Amino acid sequence: MQRSAASRLALHPLIRLVSFLIFAAFVAVGKPWQLLFAAALVCLIYAASPGAQLRTAWPLLRRMRWLFLSLLILYLWFTPGQPLLPTLSSTPTLEGIEEGLQRIAALVLLALAASLLLQTTPREPLLAALYRLLTPLGWIGIKTERLAVRIALTLATVTQAQHLLSERMSQEHATASRNPITRIGAVSAGLFQEVIARAERAPCTTLSITEGERPPPVQWLLPLALCGAFWFLG
Repeated sequence: MQRSAASRLALHPLIRLVSFLIFAAFVAVGKPWQLLFAAALVCLIYAASPGAQLRTAWPLLRRMRWLFLSLLILYLWFTPGQPLLPTLSSTPTLEGIEEGLQRIAALVLLALAASLLLQTTPREPLLAALYRLLTPLGWIGIKTERLAVRIALTLATVTQAQHLLSERMSQEHATASRNPITRIGAVSAGLFQEVIARAERAPCTTLSITEGERPPPVQWLLPLALCGAFWFLG
């Protein structure tokens, strides 16, 4: 009885996936109040999910630091508005700082939310949710089974490649005598060779897509409420 009650209370993978897509759509173009709401929501879900850890997403965020810096520089110098140092130059601008920080915050929240989804949803249920979500594309001739499998395999491969990159970077970091360009080339070449070698050694795996039960109708209120909250704050 307790297990069945818990299964009814647990969010269906399709509800999680749809909620994530709504979250991503609003956060990508979010305004300050929407981003604050998204940050509070992500922190709350991480705290309430025993299997989710923030440190799992940290390597991804650390590797995105140069992207964050590039975005900040672009917004600082190419966003018109009130000069930050009017006596010296018309750029950077206060509006550029605001816009740049908002876009960086949006990327951080998206990375945290994606990591949360992958940590809390096993691959098979996520694959089934992707298949169910992509089913309408079959009406226009797209093979939804292949598309869902490719997306699921890509997500798994990205995680493995991240671990390989971390190992290669730590190995090359020990060779401090090399210049940065040489180290980057060595890491890239070694990573490419390792990925090819692992792909050749990897056994063929079978992925089964089972639609399973439909989500309880009451759970659809969650993505609707999420959409309404973001719309109201916008």
